[in-house]
Amino acid sequence: MPKNELSTVREVLFWSYANLAMAHTAEDRKQEKYAAFNYMIRAKLFKGLIDGTMNKAIRHAIISELYRDY
Repeated sequence: MPKNELSTVREVLFWSYANLAMAHTAEDRKQEKYAAFNYMIRAKLFKGLIDGTMNKAIRHAIISELYRDY
């Protein structure tokens, strides 16, 4: 959970979506446990969705870019 409580439906949906993206990257990489990479995906996506600097449509581009580093 983020440091602060999720107080709106919007925040809960964004947190859920970020968790789904984290699980998706773990599944793609055939991981048995989450690693720092997966938590990084979740944090970056959640922050971007909350700030309005990112939308769900560009999630795949961000994940692809982060994959390059690993």
